[in-house]
Amino acid sequence: MAAAALAMLATLGGCAGGPQNPSFPLTTKQADADLAEMHEHPVPLARPVVVLGGYNDPGVAASTIRDVLERAVGDDKFVLVSFGDAKTFAECRARVIEAVEKAYPDGTTLPSGRRETVEVDVVANSLGGLVGRYAAMWPADAVDPATDAADPTANTRLYVRRMFTLLAPHQGAAMADPKSDDELMRDMAIGSAFIAMLDTNLPSGNYELVSYGRLGDLMVGVEHTAPPGVTPHWVPGHAIEPSHLSAFGDRRILADIARQLRGEPPYTIDPPSPIPTDGH
Repeated sequence: MAAAALAMLATLGGCAGGPQNPSFPLTTKQADADLAEMHEHPVPLARPVVVLGGYNDPGVAASTIRDVLERAVGDDKFVLVSFGDAKTFAECRARVIEAVEKAYPDGTTLPSGRRETVEVDVVANSLGGLVGRYAAMWPADAVDPATDAADPTANTRLYVRRMFTLLAPHQGAAMADPKSDDELMRDMAIGSAFIAMLDTNLPSGNYELVSYGRLGDLMVGVEHTAPPGVTPHWVPGHAIEPSHLSAFGDRRILADIARQLRGEPPYTIDPPSPIPTDGH
């Protein structure tokens, strides 16, 4: 059923151009040139970067994002996590914690007995944005106590400094069916209890969240790609590409993230410009 749902969404993923964003004044050509310049002048990462894939993706998105960013910074401290076969957000969360603890085991056990991983930055594609927010919550807020004994990661949270999300359904996905037999799909539906829980706990996250959206995104909807009350940094889509499904390779977004990972000023300007009224 999940595969069928993905096929349907892929068909309806949306293709769009659209107006340029005055608060994100960067073309793909300019982004390519800047990424090439970054490659010639590497800057080490301040901390490991965790790259999270999207819904039903076996690893293409995370690998693509990692490859572009690694080339731009000249550092290999990346941890990739994909969720192609995951069934629940709890499973996704555990997978992230396990991967980071395995790669960087020097986390911190607090006097309370809770544990947090080493400090990381996160770059998350689509569903991965919700996974990242979930993993960054303290365990008592993130995990059903009934599952604690079966989940060795239940007492640990992802210690996030900055989180960059690409077209994540922060306010739910426009095409996610709340009656689906796929739990991930139900939890991504607009108005789901899962998303409400993430929003309730977001103020206590104590990390910087930078959200990116793309016009013409029919799967999520550009207006849903940042938390309530926040406007994403949006870019126009490319007319020959599905706006949502190709976003992980958008050189404009990746160049903006790369500059921030290098400690350089981003192209994006705050506050973000309003989203065009038709989202295209």
